[in-house]
Amino acid sequence: MVFLKYNVVNNVRYYFLVEGYRENGKVKQKVVKWIGNADKLLEYLEKKELSIEDIEVEQIQDYGDIIAIHELFLNFHLREGINKLMPKKRQNGIDIGSLTEIMVINALLAQKSKNGIKKWYEETVLPKLLNIAPDQLYSQLFCRALDYFTEENIEILEKQITSELQDRYHLEIKRVFYDITSVYLEGDKCPLAELGYSRDGKLRKKQIVLGLVIVPNKKFPILYKIYKGNTADVATSKEVIDQLYQMYGIQDVVIIVDRGMISDKIRIQFHEMKVRYISALDGDSKEAKDLILSTPRHIMRGLTLRSGRKVFVKRHVGSIKALRKKLGIKHVNRKENQELDDIEFIYLVGKSPEISKTKKNAHYEALAKALKALKALQEELDEKASALKKKGRPIDIDRKLKEILHGVTRYFKCKWEKIGAHVQLSVKFNDKNLRIARKTKGKFVLCASDRSLTNREIVQGYIDKYQIEHVFRFLKTDINVRPFWHRKSNRVIAYFFISYLAYLLKSIIDYKFKKSRLKLSFLEAMEELSKLKIVTISAGDQKFEKLRKISPTQQKIFKSLKVNLSD
Repeated sequence: MVFLKYNVVNNVRYYFLVEGYRENGKVKQKVVKWIGNADKLLEYLEKKELSIEDIEVEQIQDYGDIIAIHELFLNFHLREGINKLMPKKRQNGIDIGSLTEIMVINALLAQKSKNGIKKWYEETVLPKLLNIAPDQLYSQLFCRALDYFTEENIEILEKQITSELQDRYHLEIKRVFYDITSVYLEGDKCPLAELGYSRDGKLRKKQIVLGLVIVPNKKFPILYKIYKGNTADVATSKEVIDQLYQMYGIQDVVIIVDRGMISDKIRIQFHEMKVRYISALDGDSKEAKDLILSTPRHIMRGLTLRSGRKVFVKRHVGSIKALRKKLGIKHVNRKENQELDDIEFIYLVGKSPEISKTKKNAHYEALAKALKALKALQEELDEKASALKKKGRPIDIDRKLKEILHGVTRYFKCKWEKIGAHVQLSVKFNDKNLRIARKTKGKFVLCASDRSLTNREIVQGYIDKYQIEHVFRFLKTDINVRPFWHRKSNRVIAYFFISYLAYLLKSIIDYKFKKSRLKLSFLEAMEELSKLKIVTISAGDQKFEKLRKISPTQQKIFKSLKVNLSD
């Protein structure tokens, strides 16, 4: 019979196998195999080089990625902060803060459904860290935990978290990005769910609208809002600005918003509120076209951005009415919001050679595609010369033309007429619109309300807006917030608060990596840490846990995150 034994040398266990035998009627033991420390023992067991009935790997639990997020959750006192605000402290004997932590870590690392969380949870080290047995968990427990979150206590938590970020990382709210996206859901019972403009391409799915405010560079989120799915982009801007002022008491802040988020009416409201903002004008607006057509390339000046990319810009300062007079353009009053014509702005008319070339090529390709489709339609009509007669099903020519010219209608003048049984298309280019397109495609007009902002600050600020688009991509792709199935409005708001917390922790980890010059993305780091497991080995009446050997890369990650495994 072979047994596992060990000796302790300098507080390290060294394992070996012994076999019992009798000599002169006495039981003795002899060493049959030296193994080494626990790492060697685990290696032998995994390679199945040891075959002993008494020894088995009882459990392998996820550790590395779990402990990294858990320590951060503890470090920011999120569990305690949540529990203080909850009207009911516990569900099934478990505090709401711990249930929130489980949901956040699951969102970041596993993306399991409420039904799948329990199985994932018991395969991690969380039961030991939280002192919560897997048998205490069930799917409805998490849904009920969401019920205790309200817009009021979420706002308090956002303020507490942002205050912590300001203290720890010297976060200054001097400039913020604001944007919205849509997230579709399954079912139609949620009061917030409505049909609207879908950024997910799910035209027949009801959705909600998610608004998010982040601070540039560090990319920390400081505010999120949930709106009904049919809420227009511009309808959210003023409300978010009001809430930012109310929550953080900030006035000296520059808001950077996408051009779709701002209308003439909002610009007037921002002026009355003395909001400092940067946005872009719609390229099809008369305001933008007049400025672009009156600003030739040779008077623009080069500007090198942080990335090394070069753009060319010309700065105009004043009201659009005064600028038109100065540039020799006839002023035409707006049909609505005419007072906007008298408000002074900084207008930056610019051109990026790379983007300009791309947009012009796309424009010409769209025109060529439309021409090819029009030619094919004429050939189809020729083949079915009797299509307009009562025999058979006629071709809906107007519908076909609308489909073909979608996006390029303004550049064509298309008519059709019936000549006997024959249908003849008449296709001409709209030369005036084509001339304007050739001069305006690839150019942009940025608008800023604060005259103290430099050209570089305006252009770089607006270009950096891509950071919030990356956040939305992370939420939708990496932690799979879509689709969701909640029906109650407060559960929907709380569900996205879990996603908000998940992204917050991810952004803090990214910032720590950047500060320590560790060239790893969040996903790469979590993948590396996921290889670090705790293994439970049983050998007869002995049972012990062993953390697998930590790789050099894992050590660097833990050092960056200031996670001390010896604790």
